[in-house]
Amino acid sequence: MALVVALALAGCGGAPRPSAELPAAGRPRIALLPFDNLTTDGGAGELMSLLFFTEVGAAGHYEPVETGIVVAVLESLGIRSAAALTVDQIQTIGTRLDVSRLLVGSVLESGTVRTAEGGLPAVGVTLKLLDVNDGRVVWTRMGFKTGEDKETVFGWGRERSAKQLAANLAVEMVRALPAPPASSATRGGTP
Repeated sequence: MALVVALALAGCGGAPRPSAELPAAGRPRIALLPFDNLTTDGGAGELMSLLFFTEVGAAGHYEPVETGIVVAVLESLGIRSAAALTVDQIQTIGTRLDVSRLLVGSVLESGTVRTAEGGLPAVGVTLKLLDVNDGRVVWTRMGFKTGEDKETVFGWGRERSAKQLAANLAVEMVRALPAPPASSATRGGTP
């Protein structure tokens, strides 16, 4: 019995996620806009949007707005691509969704790279974090991964699953996302 309690307290699922400790009401809201897909893989944008949405919520710094609500607002404004938003559009989206930040992404690569042992998955993404008050870019990042990035010897560490590789990239990039200022619990910056 003591072993079961010790395991439960230690946590068997890896490092604890901050979101379990932070109530949603204390976190600023963020809208993750659907990723633009600049690849020939028709489902790459949707997959990356889902993976990054999940990781942003799990990281615990922001409360992400439900994807369907974000899509409905974009459709009502006639916005098909988030790649080149105007300041007015950014501010309008921010007001309608009551968010302090927008996270905008593009899928640059979703395919395979050829190696001596065969094809391995490859993914690439750009992200930018926008302040809805003035439309400025607060943070930006580009990330690429291939299935052989973590390979050591004789294929150990090689990732053959494209979805898992994309999930690994999402985790790494969201970890680099800056935490919001302590005073930005609401859109206007006042708690």
